[in-house]
Amino acid sequence: MTPPRTVQASLPFARLRKVIAAVERFAGVRGGFLDVSGALAEFDPSGAVTPLGGRVLCPELVQESLHNLAPFICAGPDGGVALAVPIVPRDVAVAFAAAWGFTLRAADEPQWPALGSRFALEADISLFAKAPGLPEMDLEKFTAMADILEAAFCPHVRERAVREGIGGPFSNAVSSALAELTTASKSPLDAAEAIKARDRLEAIYNSTQDAILMLDKDLRIVAANRQFGKTFGAEPDAFVGVTGAWLRRWVIKNAKDPARVSIMLDELLTNPKAIFDDEIELLSPRFMILRFYSAPVTDKTGATIGRLLVFRDITQFRKARTELIGSEKASAIGRIAAGLAHELNNILAGMVAYADYALEEGDGDKIRGALKMSIASAEKASELVARFLAVSGPTESQRQDVDIHKEIERLLDSLEEDYRKDGIRLHRFLEALPRVNVDPVQIQQVIHHILDNAREAIGKDGTVTVRTEADWDRGCVRITVSDSGPGIPPEYLDRIFDPFFTTKGVVSGGAHTGAKGLGLSIAKGIIEAHDGKIYTGNVLPHGASFIIELPLPGARVETPGSPSTY
Repeated sequence: MTPPRTVQASLPFARLRKVIAAVERFAGVRGGFLDVSGALAEFDPSGAVTPLGGRVLCPELVQESLHNLAPFICAGPDGGVALAVPIVPRDVAVAFAAAWGFTLRAADEPQWPALGSRFALEADISLFAKAPGLPEMDLEKFTAMADILEAAFCPHVRERAVREGIGGPFSNAVSSALAELTTASKSPLDAAEAIKARDRLEAIYNSTQDAILMLDKDLRIVAANRQFGKTFGAEPDAFVGVTGAWLRRWVIKNAKDPARVSIMLDELLTNPKAIFDDEIELLSPRFMILRFYSAPVTDKTGATIGRLLVFRDITQFRKARTELIGSEKASAIGRIAAGLAHELNNILAGMVAYADYALEEGDGDKIRGALKMSIASAEKASELVARFLAVSGPTESQRQDVDIHKEIERLLDSLEEDYRKDGIRLHRFLEALPRVNVDPVQIQQVIHHILDNAREAIGKDGTVTVRTEADWDRGCVRITVSDSGPGIPPEYLDRIFDPFFTTKGVVSGGAHTGAKGLGLSIAKGIIEAHDGKIYTGNVLPHGASFIIELPLPGARVETPGSPSTY
């Protein structure tokens, strides 16, 4: 009895079959092995060849492929297209891996002849590329399938594929199988260490609370972690293989602000070097606020080989922060009421004392004097209430198109002499600005108050710097007032605009809020009534800085960035 023919028993047939199965599943084809005659066959772990019968594929191409170690295309056993790739463990082909059960897409017919530059072809490909009843495959997918089969069954191709990555609409299961084949060719110790390292990375990848997508250099999704499936309510593999263009359409369709998201994603997909750290609100599959980070992935040479997308669900964090802000507002209202009550109580106590004095005195001049003091106290109370109302909402402003430079210059000119007496120098760095629509009196009031704070912070001998600039990206005119005083204690930065909050007596830095602690609260109310922003911070080596942003015509000022909580 003739023993069955064998090929090299050292070939990892189980792993080779795993690659065939992955290609069948994700390309929608049939796959298997051919012996050196071109007939369907199977190999057992010992390397024994078992013929499966059926038609022998084109014998001429089989012999040519064995000689040239190149793949070929011919008519398949079911009348469609068959692709065969030689299995080359070293320098000699010992069998073939094949895929069949499909036709080539008719729309790509003008490009079919180009396949001859890479594959040996049986006659005219148009004679067998159109078989009724079989699924169509486009050339892009066909070429990717050939890449994978060559990488799996030709070690020199496989090493390059694992090193450079494989494109095409296939699951990361295929890439994992190729990596496993690569480790099999190394020493047992190297292979064990490689598997351990891979397992560690996979464990980290799937245990993180961030949803992660990996795109290849052609912007196709090649991997999605377990958290991505949980976040978006789908199996991670459901996204594998889709294009960046499809992902863009899906995100925009479900975004709360499609226009803004569209601009961001267009930049991401067209600029290989773009880096993003932003937030996206999605309405489906449920309402989510996602912190979104994306950056290019590069190899050791610095060449871009893909893109990383990371999503973190911060919906609950934002909800908790909103609730905290609400409780802080309630606390602030309590402090305002307590401060107002305290100030009014002091004034009313004085009025009662003057009234008692007037009742007890018989001297008309003294009575008139007491009543005048009582009236002055009432006017003081009225002024306090007016300031309080200004905090809760400034009176209606008289807006007009204003040259903000003229208003600042006029104010600085009026103050410069008094500042000079205290040894304080006023520096001006005023850029050319477009006109803005504001109430000039109210804006002068805000800047005047900040300048008074700066003067009080410095005391004697120092500098105050006023800068202006147009920020076209944020759509605003920016006015910055910086002083050389001691600055604002960090613990007071969050409360500096609170009504009745004053650091007078604690520090004389830019933190001064003026009489009764209402000045900066009023300033904040005025700026916000102009749809602008005002914020503060410290400057190095010392001093405080107040920044005012007023919108350019037709623009809305964005909220200034805060330290990342990512």
